[in-house]
Amino acid sequence: MTFLFVKYIIKQSTVLSTVSTLLVYLIEQLVYGFTAPLNYLIFTSDINTDIYKFDINMALSSLITIIIAGFVYWYSSKKFNIKVMNFDKYLAILIIPLLLIILFMQSFKHSSNINIDTSLGTVKLLLNTSITEEIQAFLFSIIGTICVFFSLFTFKKLIQSLEDDKERAIMNQQIHAQKNYIEEAKSRLSQTISFRHDFNNHLAIVNGLLKKGQILKAQDYLNKLEKVTSDLSFSCNTRNVVIDALFNNKLSIAKQLGIEVDCEVIIPKSTNMNDFDLCIVFANAIDNAIKACRVVDKQSRYLKISTKLEGGFFMIEIKNSYNPINNYTSGSCIGLSNIKEIAKKYQGAISIDKTSDYFQINILLVISLHCAGI
Repeated sequence: MTFLFVKYIIKQSTVLSTVSTLLVYLIEQLVYGFTAPLNYLIFTSDINTDIYKFDINMALSSLITIIIAGFVYWYSSKKFNIKVMNFDKYLAILIIPLLLIILFMQSFKHSSNINIDTSLGTVKLLLNTSITEEIQAFLFSIIGTICVFFSLFTFKKLIQSLEDDKERAIMNQQIHAQKNYIEEAKSRLSQTISFRHDFNNHLAIVNGLLKKGQILKAQDYLNKLEKVTSDLSFSCNTRNVVIDALFNNKLSIAKQLGIEVDCEVIIPKSTNMNDFDLCIVFANAIDNAIKACRVVDKQSRYLKISTKLEGGFFMIEIKNSYNPINNYTSGSCIGLSNIKEIAKKYQGAISIDKTSDYFQINILLVISLHCAGI
C-alpha cells in the first residue's frame, strides 16, 4: 500500500517508492520492539485483559509509529534537499542497508497469539516469551534505529561527496575558461599594440603606392590590412567580452576543421546570469558539436548558434550536422550533465532534437532582468 501511495498518489519515482516502503515497514518493526516490554506488562500469559487496555496499547503503538515516522521524515527533509539533488541516481544505495536492517530485526522477532472476544469485552494474549526476551527485543530496536539513522547519515555524506566532486569539476571548467579568456585577451592586446605601432608605416606604404599610380597594388595592400584588422576582432560579437573570447577560441577550431559557422548570439546585460555559467553551457555544447561534426563529410559540416530573449526567458539553440552511424552521441555524458546542472540552477530545462542529419540542443534559462532591453 505504501508503495502504491508514494508511486501513484504522490507521483514519485519507483526507487523512491521502494525506499519509502522499506522505511515504513522497518519503522513498524522497530515500534514492535519498542512496545514489547509494555505489551508484556499489560498482557500476561493466560490472563484476560480489559479490551480498553488493549485499545490503549494499540493506540500507543500507533502513536509511537507516527512519531518515529515523522522524525525520520523531518530528519530526511532537513538533511536532503530532493528538489536540488537528483536522488534517483543515488537512492538505490539505501535499499541494501535497509534490507539488512530488516533481516536483522526479523531474526529476533518472536511470535504471539492474540484472541479477541468483544462480546466479553476482554482480550486474551498468549505470550510464549519472557520479560528478558521482551527487553532484548527493545534493545534490538534501539540498535536498529541507530543503524537506520547511521545509514541515512552515511547516505547524506556520500551524496555530499558526489555533489562536491561535481562542483569541483564545474569549478575546474570555470577556471579553465577564465585562463583561456586571459590568454586570449593578452594575445589580442599584444596584436593590437603591434598593429598600432606599425599603422603609420602601413599608411606610408599605401600613400607611396597611390603616388606612383599603383592603385591595384594599393588595393591589394589594403585588403591584407583588412584581414589583419578582422583577425584582431572577435569572430562573434555577443556584447560580452568573456563569451566573445570563448567563442573566438572554439569557433576558430571549428573553422580550421572546415565547419561552416553561423553565430547569432547576444548576451543580455544586467541579469542574474553568471559569465562562468554561460561559459560552461556554451563550451560544452560547442565542444560536443565540433566532436559530432568531425565524423561528418567536410562539405556537410556546419554549426549554428543562436540566442533569443523573451521576457525573463533566455533561450539558447545550438544545431550541428550529425551522422548517427558514426556518432554514439553528440557529446559526452559529463558535458551534457554540466549543461543540465546549469539549466537546473536557473530553473530552466534542456531538450534535444536528433535526426539522421542534425543534432540540436535547446537550453532554456529563467533569468531576472534588471533593466529593459538588451
